[in-house]
Amino acid sequence: LKQRSYSHLDRPEANFSLALLADAQGDSQAAETHYLRSIERELAFVPARMNLATLLSGQGRNPAAEKILRQTTELEPTWGQAYYSLGLLIAEDPARIAEAADALRKATALDPEFSRAHYNLALCLWKMDKRDEAAVEFRKASSIEPNNPEYPLDAYEMYRQVKRWKDALPFAEEAASLSFGNTEVLDELEFVRRMVRQQNPQ
Repeated sequence: LKQRSYSHLDRPEANFSLALLADAQGDSQAAETHYLRSIERELAFVPARMNLATLLSGQGRNPAAEKILRQTTELEPTWGQAYYSLGLLIAEDPARIAEAADALRKATALDPEFSRAHYNLALCLWKMDKRDEAAVEFRKASSIEPNNPEYPLDAYEMYRQVKRWKDALPFAEEAASLSFGNTEVLDELEFVRRMVRQQNPQ
């Protein structure tokens, strides 16, 4: 692979192949060099940009990764994945959660069937104490990926934290239906039903 790629280093694909090889071998410096060369040869070569951003963020170089991802959103403004990756990166800074939510909201607008974008947007809204808006996004994620218990479980926990039992109940019921008899989840369902009865006695 390496020998064949060397003869076509004027092509972004060849440098990208070498970057993948170096990345797989743990040579992050060589990988970064070849990702950059790939981008130099084709500014809009998105695979190299996305992999480079991942490499940089993995090294804790988030500002450099963010620059690459922002450039990618400019080059591919209708591609939701770029905004999704940007949102996840920004969300690593607790002081920038609202900004991360904006990027993730853009991702969901561009790709309404992107369940993980809805889910991570919900997590950001939860951190912003916008629980009802977060619940909408949790439900959208569940509607796209209905067999994933992670979405209703997190939505349940979100309302459980503030003892909004009536709002928590539908998510607890959904999580229980996906739990395959998990006793911990079923016990939580019975608990929240009891709390609802106490708050709303007949």
